Amino acid sequence: MSKSNYNERPMPVPGQHQTSAVQHASGGQEAGALGTGYFSILEEQAAHQLEMTHSMGLKTVVLITSTGIGQGDQQLASSLMSQFFSNLTRMEEMVRCILFVNSGVLLVTEGSDVLPHLHVLQERGTEIISSITCLEHYRLTDKIRMGSTANLFTITEKLMDSLRVITL
Repeated sequence: MSKSNYNERPMPVPGQHQTSAVQHASGGQEAGALGTGYFSILEEQAAHQLEMTHSMGLKTVVLITSTGIGQGDQQLASSLMSQFFSNLTRMEEMVRCILFVNSGVLLVTEGSDVLPHLHVLQERGTEIISSITCLEHYRLTDKIRMGSTANLFTITEKLMDSLRVITL
């Protein structure tokens, strides 16, 4: 029966950066059996994940399908929607596009409580798009105060081109 040597270095993992013996000999401190290369790999992976998460915002689309969030009391639902847009303006992560369909188009028309929030988001580069079909259905084409209009084909393209869709 052979005796295990606990001081041996772990086997290399394919595709992972390994710290060389030269790096250790030139002043790198060994952390247990793993070595400093292990920690630099973790730092690189964390930085990459942070970069991916941050850039994902640029591929995030919010689909608004009504004037409120959730079922139940309409006043509460409207308040939640207003709070959502207020919070969205405070976030560092950018949303690429907000799409309004069905009764959600009421939020981009005169008298809407969320217009100031939408204005801030649009100034920061978020595209605001409302369904022309829905605006026509509710007879609101002359009351739109924010963003642009598009047909459902364009709205479908925006949804399909995104990495993440948040539907409210």
